[in-house]
Amino acid sequence: MKAVDPVIASVIIIAVAISLSIAVALWMNGMVGGATSVEKLEIVSSYAKLYVNKTSLKQLFNATLIIDNKGSKPATIDSVFINGKPYTSYGSSVNLTRQLPVTVDPGGRITISVLMDTRSFHHGQMITIEIHTASGGTYPTTLTLP
Repeated sequence: MKAVDPVIASVIIIAVAISLSIAVALWMNGMVGGATSVEKLEIVSSYAKLYVNKTSLKQLFNATLIIDNKGSKPATIDSVFINGKPYTSYGSSVNLTRQLPVTVDPGGRITISVLMDTRSFHHGQMITIEIHTASGGTYPTTLTLP
C-alpha cells in the first residue's frame, strides 16, 4: 500500500479547514443575526381634526397616528402618553380606538386614533403624543389641535 503524497495531504487538510471555518462563520452569523434584531417604529403621519360623536353630539378632537414598523422584530405598543402623562390619567376625557397592547409585525402598519374631549383640551393647543413599547421605546409626535 502506497502512502498519500504530502502535497495532496496538505491540500486535503487545507480544504477541510476552510470548509469548517465557513460552516462555523455561517452558524455564528445566524446566531448573531437573531440577537441583533431591532425595534423601530415610525409615525409616518399624524393629524388632528374635530369630530362630533353622533350618539352624544359631543365634540371631540380626533388625533390620528399612522405607525409603521421599520424594524426587524415585532413591536408591542403598550401605552400612549399625552403631554408626558399616560392617556389613562385623563379619565373618560381621552379614549383610544384600539385596545392596548397591540403588536405591529416587521413591515406592518397600524392606525391609532386618540379621542380627546374638548373640555379638557382646547382649539389651537399644541400637544405631544408618545407611543411607548413594551421594550422601552418611545416614539413622539407633536400636533396642534384644530
